[in-house]
Amino acid sequence: MDPRFLVSSDRIETAARLFAHLQDGAFDLQGAMWAQSEGDAQPYLYLVTKQLVVDGPIGAYKKFNAAFHAFQRAQTNPFRALELDDIKLLAPSDPLAVGLLWSLDRHPTDLPTFHFSIPRGVPMWAAYIYPAALFAPPARPAAQTA
Repeated sequence: MDPRFLVSSDRIETAARLFAHLQDGAFDLQGAMWAQSEGDAQPYLYLVTKQLVVDGPIGAYKKFNAAFHAFQRAQTNPFRALELDDIKLLAPSDPLAVGLLWSLDRHPTDLPTFHFSIPRGVPMWAAYIYPAALFAPPARPAAQTA
């Protein structure tokens, strides 16, 4: 499968807006991609987050679900809606997350990248990796000198 046809441009753009919404709500995101593994019939939106480590799986998913539903309620176009079942959270230590973060580190660009497999030995049919710039921590204002 060609990664460029993995998901629609509407879903790609909606997911990017979701990332901004999550980060505004203090939900940590380190990376994201749409990917279809060899064993899955559909692509999933994988989000790499430290929230799984900080809050535990139940706490992270509760926090994510609340933010996700608030985001969905604000959507005006139902064709751009994301489904909760299409999204999976990954801890930074998960092998798929390690490959994604490695790829973001290796390709520091403002453009998405396409892969037929995620580096570091995780087999995938195809992946659309969002640029690292979407997950950069907000810039801190310079300290004022007196």
